[in-house]
Amino acid sequence: MNTTNNPVGNFSIRLNINGKQVKEVSGGANNKNIQLQYTVRKEDFLQ
Repeated sequence: MNTTNNPVGNFSIRLNINGKQVKEVSGGANNKNIQLQYTVRKEDFLQ
C-alpha cells in the first residue's frame, strides 16, 4: 500500500479552470512536498 509519506514514481498536481490547464507542478520520490500556488484572476474565467 502506498501512502503520501512514501511516494513511488512521479506525481503531478494540475489546476484546470474552465477546461484549460493554468498551472502544473510535479514531484517524485526525492521531492515529496510540493505545493501548487496560483492566484485566480477574473481573466481565468473569461473565454
